[in-house]
Amino acid sequence: MLLHIFKHQNFIGNDSKNAVKLAKAYLEEHYAEDLSIEQLARIAQVSPKYFVDLYKKTFGISAMDYLGEVRLNKAKQLMAKSPTKLRDIAHQVGYHDEFYFSRKFKKEGLPFL
Repeated sequence: MLLHIFKHQNFIGNDSKNAVKLAKAYLEEHYAEDLSIEQLARIAQVSPKYFVDLYKKTFGISAMDYLGEVRLNKAKQLMAKSPTKLRDIAHQVGYHDEFYFSRKFKKEGLPFL
């Protein structure tokens, strides 16, 4: 009986990990949108608290920190490709406040600013 419970629990765990991977893929595609933990948890079909814990356990970084990384990396690509204004790049990658975006960029020690 314990073996059956363990196998069933492991199956649920794998489903949750696959679901959180689906949420990560969604985040990578929709990084420029306003994303929330609640929205990502709904995609993964788990509670927000469980999503936060599972995401960090699975990927070693919080979902919101990863979102920030994705946005900053995309911004670097955009800055390298065109002379677009900082304000416009900030909006293209999901930041509504270009001053906050600029501070995030500088905090990461990234070039261009």
